Amino acid sequence: MNPAPIYPKLPRMAAAPATAVLALAVAAVAPLADGDLRVAVGKMAVAVASARHLPVPAAVAPRLVSRADLRAMDEAALNPGGAAQLYVRLGLVPDDPAAASGEGAVATYDPVTRRLSVPDWIPLADQREALAHALGHAVTDARFGERQFLRIDDEGRRGLDGDATRARLAVVEGDATLAAVEAFDPRGALTGVFALRGLAERLRATGDGVPFSISWARAEAAFAHGDGLAFVARVRTRAPWSAVDALWAAPPRSSEQVLHPEKYDAREAPMTVDATAPPALAAWREVSADVLGELGVRAWLARAVEPPRAERAAAGWGGDRAALFVAQETPSPDAGASDAGAPAPTSFVAWRTLWDDAAEAEDFARAAAPVLARLANDPAASLDDPHRVVARGAGAVWALAWRDAAVSLLLGAPESALPALDELLPRKAASSRAARVRQAAPK
Repeated sequence: MNPAPIYPKLPRMAAAPATAVLALAVAAVAPLADGDLRVAVGKMAVAVASARHLPVPAAVAPRLVSRADLRAMDEAALNPGGAAQLYVRLGLVPDDPAAASGEGAVATYDPVTRRLSVPDWIPLADQREALAHALGHAVTDARFGERQFLRIDDEGRRGLDGDATRARLAVVEGDATLAAVEAFDPRGALTGVFALRGLAERLRATGDGVPFSISWARAEAAFAHGDGLAFVARVRTRAPWSAVDALWAAPPRSSEQVLHPEKYDAREAPMTVDATAPPALAAWREVSADVLGELGVRAWLARAVEPPRAERAAAGWGGDRAALFVAQETPSPDAGASDAGAPAPTSFVAWRTLWDDAAEAEDFARAAAPVLARLANDPAASLDDPHRVVARGAGAVWALAWRDAAVSLLLGAPESALPALDELLPRKAASSRAARVRQAAPK
């Protein structure tokens, strides 16, 4: 699954990481034959649709694809434009967007073409989990329309911010995983509360065997599959599938609501963050922006602090907006050069964050300080005062300012942009938890 906030085209709906929890009676055939594939897929589609209590999709077109085909599909989904560069400047993904894809060779479902793509070099018996999961996508797509649910148009443009997209992907992936498990677990050994909780933990923790703090792409995959399964299973273990259908009608609005389902129940909506560019950045132009959400904040903090601390510091998230700025005019080669001779940056990130209260904001600021020092490669940076931290390196600054329930950050900015830190903070950012609670269902 390609991460939506980095690559705005519709992600191919991949299978969950191999779990060895299903027992499908599929004969191993190597090399695969198209006829064998169609028969196997037809039987699986009936089983998955029946378990999910939805009609069998009529338009699933399975096809065998080679390694080269899969590689071309992944490359076509990559978007090296502004959205990708925002995450690069945040330090979450490498300069080469292709290196951020953590997707392996598995059966995938594309809701745009409604086509199921199956690797032709892997025996069907070894793809049973992937095929069942992909068919779970086909079943729900036929009923709910996955592309419309994710608000992605024919050109790959998103109608939701990155964090809202991740929250909805958690429903999509969790539903597909649970439908596949139920389809081939007639005795319910794998669908009890504790069994599903354990499966969600394994999916959440693995991320292709790499800790999620190392790779943003894997963090997203672990969230969508692991936390998504936990979120959907929480409903399914105490109610019929119709209650899961209701999640598609009223999806979670943020990764926070998926990570903390009680906030979904309370309708604790994310706060909208001011998008007005501060006066100190008049010489710069915003080219892209996104919402990282609690998941993104957690992954960003985990670059320099232990994951448990990153989780605690991100848990008070109320809203955020990270924007990539570029120079209005191309500077001369020596313009703004530092004393060390490093050229002035031509792009940087200004990041506004809002928190449930001042204590949560301070917790984030203290955890963020070592991340700034690491990004700047500045071991001499003073990190003691969470109200203001400035780390310098390579002709740029990585800095934050904290006031009340808000923290602003500049990442890789020129020294001249430092006044924007205070301008990025709202004039009043008092406790926001009560203001976030909404009585109406999430939109």
